[in-house]
Amino acid sequence: MEIAPGIHSIPSVEKRRPGLYPSNVYLLLGPEPVLIDSGLSKEKIVAPRLRYLEEMKVRPRYILITHGHPDHWGGAVEISKATGAKILAHPAEKKPPEGTQPVKDGFKIELGNWTVQAIHTPGHTPGSICYWIPQLGALFTGDSVLGIGTTVIRPKEGDMGQYVSSLQKLLPLPLKVIYPGHGPVVNSPLPKIEELIRHRQERELQVIECLKRGISGPDELVADIYPEVSGRIKKMAREQVMTQLAKLQRDGKVEKKGRKKEEIRYLLIK
Repeated sequence: MEIAPGIHSIPSVEKRRPGLYPSNVYLLLGPEPVLIDSGLSKEKIVAPRLRYLEEMKVRPRYILITHGHPDHWGGAVEISKATGAKILAHPAEKKPPEGTQPVKDGFKIELGNWTVQAIHTPGHTPGSICYWIPQLGALFTGDSVLGIGTTVIRPKEGDMGQYVSSLQKLLPLPLKVIYPGHGPVVNSPLPKIEELIRHRQERELQVIECLKRGISGPDELVADIYPEVSGRIKKMAREQVMTQLAKLQRDGKVEKKGRKKEEIRYLLIK
């Protein structure tokens, strides 16, 4: 469906689960149409999107990948083979789809009256990219900014320090709208980004306060900071605590003690 002049959101057949929106796939129209992300590779998800392109009589020139998670670039190969579109992603992302070409910070694509510019925003993943259209004040953020809630920064591939720096990098842009990788359009973009930065900074302070009170084990920290969560959400909360601790270690504020999992403790460096 058209969500703004020349910008379509190609809907997914995935059902929304509590707290989790399906990934958004955007079509930008112009002399050389562009897709931003491709969704999952499941046939029941790819096929309706290909039908949408056929009904629109559009063959995209590029598929611009925001980051290397399956729900954002999983269907890229199938769509590329069906349409001839070139897949572009940041080279820092692991295991890119077959035929992917590298795109780095500052890369531009001219799309008629618009310019689509890549902004490298690592943190969620090493190669996360936002795509910026200055003529519209529009930013396509992948998972760097979600329509609702906060994104997960996992210890193995994410970096909390980089993530906050990337959000700060977006603040000077004259933003009018954010088209996120999940969830609804954000029509108040700067307050949203400021809120996300503030949230991560407050979480860091919570971790430090816990360490000052002698709460130093990962599970103890999660129980104190996220007392209301359980199940899958608790696992995600633990990942956030671990990435905060990793940042504090890199900042020289915290040291890790112990080798066995049950013995590991984090201590403030005085």
